[in-house]
Amino acid sequence: MKTANELLGLNYSVLSGSGLNTRSLQYHFDRQIKGLQKLAEKIDANTAEIPDGIDADFLVNKFYTALSHRNYESLSRKELRHLSYLVIMEQENHRSIVSNDKAFSFYLELCEIHWSNILLNSLVFLLFRIWNQPQQESVDTLRLTILKYLNMYNGKRKHLVFLKENPQFVHNKSGPIKLAGFCSKYYLEVSSLVLYMQLGTSWLTLGYFEDAIVIFLDNTIKLENPDWEQSLQFILNLGLSSDVKKRVLARFILAENLMQNDRNRRVVRQWAIQYIGKPKNTAAWKLDNNAAMPSEKELLEKARRQVLAWVARGVIEFFFEKCINEPRRRNFWLQYAQEISDVNVYVSNYTKQSLKTDTRFKDLLDDYFTIVNNTSDAAAIIMHVKNYVLIEFSDTGNAFFAIRAKNYFINNRISKVEDLKPVNVPILLRRDRTYIFDIQDEGRLSHHDGVLNWEEYFAKWIGTKVGVYV
Repeated sequence: MKTANELLGLNYSVLSGSGLNTRSLQYHFDRQIKGLQKLAEKIDANTAEIPDGIDADFLVNKFYTALSHRNYESLSRKELRHLSYLVIMEQENHRSIVSNDKAFSFYLELCEIHWSNILLNSLVFLLFRIWNQPQQESVDTLRLTILKYLNMYNGKRKHLVFLKENPQFVHNKSGPIKLAGFCSKYYLEVSSLVLYMQLGTSWLTLGYFEDAIVIFLDNTIKLENPDWEQSLQFILNLGLSSDVKKRVLARFILAENLMQNDRNRRVVRQWAIQYIGKPKNTAAWKLDNNAAMPSEKELLEKARRQVLAWVARGVIEFFFEKCINEPRRRNFWLQYAQEISDVNVYVSNYTKQSLKTDTRFKDLLDDYFTIVNNTSDAAAIIMHVKNYVLIEFSDTGNAFFAIRAKNYFINNRISKVEDLKPVNVPILLRRDRTYIFDIQDEGRLSHHDGVLNWEEYFAKWIGTKVGVYV
């Protein structure tokens, strides 16, 4: 069977010193990556064969008994292979050997005494799985053991031969960084991380590749990739940890070169809500790993705010296009989408059902469009900006209302859209040609032009009282 490099027709040693613009070759290489997917399924890079009928409790108890007596002959070679399967697949029934330094050290000693290449295969899988776990002393010990036996390896397993020839990828903690840096020079597909190492794509779910995937994206996401959508879907379907999915999505959300049109923003918005949660749910947009780097936490929060702005933008477009045909109001409020922390539309059941025919916004209807018990076409949009609630109505002639959030309460039993309208509130400001005066904290404004367009004095009030300037 040909290797990945042979199928790619790529000589890395020649390319690295050729001075060629390797970016110009990327498209060709990535097309070949597609053909490697079938190869990945055939690559002999699996862990130890799953044994039938293992009595896990008996085997683990026997191991710990051997540990207590320092008995290196208690477990047979076959039992050690079976125990290795339990260890690498975390099936020791809550008696983790890896997290117990003494037990893990003894396990590695047993492996050396009863050594076989099957154990090397299992240990490599284990190393890749626990790469980022807190027990770094165990990881370092395992790494040194693997490097020792890789140096002596004379078998034919392709991924072990690769690691023997390229020990820099497991020599220390920078291995995934080096791998991502190298692959991102030649490929746009994240699957290249495992295919280059002669591994199947299922290995991408292991801890070793968590940082490699993110660094690979950091290096390639700004490049032109016509298949970026399929690439993202591939990553999200891998079965990665929640934190890795969040870190990956954050990078796509903030990739300005990809998010320049409404369709791309809508696709990524929908995936972000599906895999992370609604952007107003700040808890869902936190990393589970409390030890995560502050820069990753800040990036995810920035991405959350961006999705929140996309949601606000979508709801505003929907409301002012479908509920009221007012392009000027639509354009005005879209300027403030980035500042809106929450948005809701109140409509009749008939209106909501009619809106479902527009597939552009169908994912927003259930969460951001609330039915009120009226049969008219009246609708209202409520936007939360800083400490204010800003309200627009669809009926012609209705004013805009602005109320401090702490003073505005919505009754769950409202029977019509008009019930959302604040009562007995003053005019927000007065104007005399271009002079604006008597600015109030709360109140209403009409959409009437004068010497100044209504947009100009609306913006004046929002800037002065809400503290948002556009």
